[in-house]
Amino acid sequence: MMLFLSIVNLFLVLFLYRIFRKKIISGFKQKIYTNFMKLRLKDRVILSSFSGKSFSDNPKYLYLKIKEIYPEMETIWILDDIKTKIPGETRKIKRNSIKHFYYMATSKYWIFNSRIPALFKKREEQIYLQTWHGTPYKKLGLDMDVAYFGGGNYKLNFYKNAQRWDYLISPNKYSTKIFQSAFGISEDIILEYGYPRNDILHEISLEKVNSIKSSLLIPSDKKVILYCPTWRDDKKSSNKNYKFDVEMDLNRLKVRFGSSCVILMRMHYLISEFMDLSEFEGFAYDVSSYDDIQELYIISDLMVTDYSSTMFDYAYLDRPIILYMYDFDKYTNTLRGGYFDIKECNPGCLAYDQNELESIIELKLNGSDGVDKEFYRIFCEKQHTSSEMVLNKLF
Repeated sequence: MMLFLSIVNLFLVLFLYRIFRKKIISGFKQKIYTNFMKLRLKDRVILSSFSGKSFSDNPKYLYLKIKEIYPEMETIWILDDIKTKIPGETRKIKRNSIKHFYYMATSKYWIFNSRIPALFKKREEQIYLQTWHGTPYKKLGLDMDVAYFGGGNYKLNFYKNAQRWDYLISPNKYSTKIFQSAFGISEDIILEYGYPRNDILHEISLEKVNSIKSSLLIPSDKKVILYCPTWRDDKKSSNKNYKFDVEMDLNRLKVRFGSSCVILMRMHYLISEFMDLSEFEGFAYDVSSYDDIQELYIISDLMVTDYSSTMFDYAYLDRPIILYMYDFDKYTNTLRGGYFDIKECNPGCLAYDQNELESIIELKLNGSDGVDKEFYRIFCEKQHTSSEMVLNKLF
């Protein structure tokens, strides 16, 4: 009888644990972090890009500049994979580990490019620099009419997250205005210095281009088309990731452009699906896992995107950009909507189906037109020294 009761109690405990597992683990993490917050704060920088997914984006370029002009500053990188290669002397810590909690609680400077869990409360002496990761075309945060992916408390949580920021980087005047309404923040904390990740776009060498092409096994004599669409809010496949249907006939593109071009397929970091491009070997390359999209920019002769903020960064290069908006009505009227009329203000050309896309690619690859001058004036005004300006302010 006693054995029977023990077994019943064990199953009852396991049953209750499964029901309350998230709350139990969350409470345990919160207690650990709260205890770490009592320890002495140290003069060091903790960085993360896209919640630990990679060594990339604005945090990467701020880190490289730290190593150049503040070499004595201790740095910590939070990563999903601590085998990730990072130049220079730095400590690499596994995301959601006990060490992660310790360094979050005891590092004076935080540098992140996306939102972080509410668990990480900020001490008054800590300085949180939010770099963000793009110029917004599609509506963002508090400005969204409907949040398909965030649940009932999405906007409230979005607002609370932003209230921890001491500084937010803005790439231009246009973004500064939107960030205030989208995040519910004051203009006082916004550093309108331009994005550090774009400093590299003004320091391009042929040696660098050839090195990147070689690493990707791209023939040096072929032109490069870069396709980098955003995700669709209604294509949720898991808690954090999205599906994406490539509405593009790669076979037709290969037949028409394969002898002189390759196409790089760069999916958004929120898209989880693996692309099987084996039948297009030598023409289509899946570069979704390539850490640094800026390096893909500088080797590309033409960009194809849609509503993605990549258009604004790529525009700095003054190279052709095609917006392939096959679902324009649905995206703008139902899913997200935009902050301005993309048909009136855009970087170059608009295509709504495969035929238009192919015709414009043909035209642009054989022409010399770059980015629309008015578009460049509005969105590409900040240049060259963003990283140094941000760090001088931060430190």
